[in-house]
Amino acid sequence: MSNNKQQKEAAKMLIEAMKAGTAPWLRPWSASNFPLCNGVTGHEYRGINLIALLICPFDDPRYCTFSQATEKGWKIKKESKSSIVRYLAKVTPKAENDATDEKKTFFINKWFRVFNFDQIEGAPALKYEAREFNPIEKCEEILKNSDMELKEAIHSDEAFYDKEKDLIVLPDRSRFASEIDFYKIALHEMGHATGAKHRLNREMMNFFGSKGYAFEELVAEIISFFVGRVAGCGSKPSPNSISYLQNWIEALENDHNYIFKACRLANNAMSWILYTIKDDKFRFHLQKK
Repeated sequence: MSNNKQQKEAAKMLIEAMKAGTAPWLRPWSASNFPLCNGVTGHEYRGINLIALLICPFDDPRYCTFSQATEKGWKIKKESKSSIVRYLAKVTPKAENDATDEKKTFFINKWFRVFNFDQIEGAPALKYEAREFNPIEKCEEILKNSDMELKEAIHSDEAFYDKEKDLIVLPDRSRFASEIDFYKIALHEMGHATGAKHRLNREMMNFFGSKGYAFEELVAEIISFFVGRVAGCGSKPSPNSISYLQNWIEALENDHNYIFKACRLANNAMSWILYTIKDDKFRFHLQKK
């Protein structure tokens, strides 16, 4: 059986499975038990503070002020840069005449600089029960030889490809239900990363829920499926993937040519991921039709 025919049959199987699936999509990793918080008081950061701290390049979800660290006998590492958080302070001004003047309470913004526990010497380590992870050799080789940067974060509850930073962010592998679940998600996000302008230059600027967005999700999942077969992740799409792709099937099922285009793009992406030398000769052999 030719590679093209095999790929078409695999894609057909995926589409049929997507149409038949009924279970809601579930994340194949456990929810994070480590919210972003002040590691001394336990106060959980919310709102603008949550957004501001999520983009910081640290794995530890705990922060504290310089004063709090000093009081604990901890030491801030040299050249560490602080992050800024907002605190709404309650203010009740003193009335000039307590008998007649009404005291009006209001809130003002106060800003504090905090340091992540990764920047602090002497702070207690983050304690969590990590599931034993048994690496799959071929999968590890593919991740290691990739030209893409992958970051695993203990407190992350999302897996995504950041186009601006050209960075793949994944929950820590110890939080996944199985090794295969971790690798399939990693390969899915690597699939998205192959579409970057400096790689295979696919159309990536599609809004959520659009046909273009659905198509890119389909391509990424077929990439994960194709590469996963080579890497030892099994020959069938996972139930989670099937349920996930159901969200996008309505945008695609009326145009059967899309599945063939998706397979072609996925095949090119698989070649990019599996082969470490990307030169003009490599690009010449990418499928054009």
